Amino acid sequence: MMRAERGRIVNIITRLNFGNPYSSAYISSKNALWGLTQCLAVELASYGITVNGVAPGHVGPGTGMEKQFREKADKLGLSWEAFEAQVLKTIPVGRWCRPADVAAAVSYVVSPEASFVTGELINVTGGFVGYGIAPPKEARFGRDAD
Repeated sequence: MMRAERGRIVNIITRLNFGNPYSSAYISSKNALWGLTQCLAVELASYGITVNGVAPGHVGPGTGMEKQFREKADKLGLSWEAFEAQVLKTIPVGRWCRPADVAAAVSYVVSPEASFVTGELINVTGGFVGYGIAPPKEARFGRDAD
């Protein structure tokens, strides 16, 4: 890309940070990727390379993510139905993110129309801002914790 003096880099990140229990390693890695995206955007701009991030929201059941969501529901002591209802209440558009939603954002940042867009993050979250689901004490610290 540097020799060609043009190109697009799109990193898939997440901004599902706040209030996302049992996701510390995943969220940490995705935040590191966001930092890399911002640095590379500056470092590669003079070569005509744009670097952006796309941050999907909760990509729903039937997409390979359901197993992780079901495990999280179990850790929180919730049935799948209760967990899903809680998640959907936190998404103002009222539905799970679909792969096509993410693809549309990626398509935009690699398009000619986005040639001036670099170092940016496109949130594809349906307006999600945080779960509001706190894990029970037993799940966080163990039954004998003080």
